[in-house]
Amino acid sequence: TLRFYTVLLSGLPLMVITSETPPEGVDRERHELARQVTDTFPDWAFRFLSQTFTFIQNLSSNPQHEDDGNKGDSESKTSEYFFHCTLEVFFMQLGPQLYASALQKVANFCFTNFLIPS
Repeated sequence: TLRFYTVLLSGLPLMVITSETPPEGVDRERHELARQVTDTFPDWAFRFLSQTFTFIQNLSSNPQHEDDGNKGDSESKTSEYFFHCTLEVFFMQLGPQLYASALQKVANFCFTNFLIPS
């Protein structure tokens, strides 16, 4: 799933189209459809962040056991890598207003949660 989101976000800026009138040369129907679709970006972005916070809290509350073996360690490292890549692309693709709101949510999470490193 993380790989899918990383690829999807790589080519999709998460910015809400607020302009009622389409730019010159753009079909009005397509512009309206794009505007309606981008209205859902803030909700999706904040749900994604909420799920990310839940994932981080679960990692913090359930540290990996040493006896999981190499396979578990390899899977964990791969998941961490894709998780990092997905979040990096996610924040790069946010428009200025969504970025500021997302950054505020991250700050609130960091200041209100005590996480134990695994």
